[in-house]
Amino acid sequence: MLKRTTKVYLAPLSLLLLVLSACSGGGGGGPSPTSPAPVDTGPPPEPAFGLVMRQSLQAPQFSTGSTGTTDIELFNAFPALNVSNAVYLTGIPGSDELAVVEQDGRILRFDSANASSASVMLDISARQPMQANEEGLLGLAFDADYANNGRAYVHYTDHGPRRSVLSRISRSTSNPQQLDPATEQVLLEVAQPFSNHNGGMLTFGPDNRLYMALGDGGSANDPQNNSQ
Repeated sequence: MLKRTTKVYLAPLSLLLLVLSACSGGGGGGPSPTSPAPVDTGPPPEPAFGLVMRQSLQAPQFSTGSTGTTDIELFNAFPALNVSNAVYLTGIPGSDELAVVEQDGRILRFDSANASSASVMLDISARQPMQANEEGLLGLAFDADYANNGRAYVHYTDHGPRRSVLSRISRSTSNPQQLDPATEQVLLEVAQPFSNHNGGMLTFGPDNRLYMALGDGGSANDPQNNSQ
């Protein structure tokens, strides 16, 4: 016959007293616990674009092996066009046409499917924006609603004093195929100490803001320490 045995463990008296002391509530003279004050974190952050998305500088990693790509072919996409000093090509919103920027001061437009000829969309060459080989009409960006509002933005260099100019130009009311120089509104001017390293790119970001790229101001070895 099996006999069940019950074991009883006794804790030291000092431990029992410590536990009872810690668990007792009481209305003693100690301070009442208080909740921490709420922290105002402000509005949620906006999505980051542009300079906010800059990454910390790291050593670039270059592959030492072959990429395996051997089927690259270069060809003249629009051999019938007579274009000089082309610096940028972009689509014209609301149409099947393309616009090409000539550094001398013209913007030409042509049919992307039948590029046998081009018409002048804007001509500021009389201002002679290109007085050195890195100056001139350098950038173009169409408003996303260009088909309705007819607004475009250009980036070019000007002189007396030497500077980079950002302007908004509207579509001509008499010829909707052209931009009217008389409608120009200068939005920004940036002084340029030298004739080179002007940048030139214009583009709208995913935040619908217009971004303008500038160089370091020019001259050999960046004498004014403008570059970053």
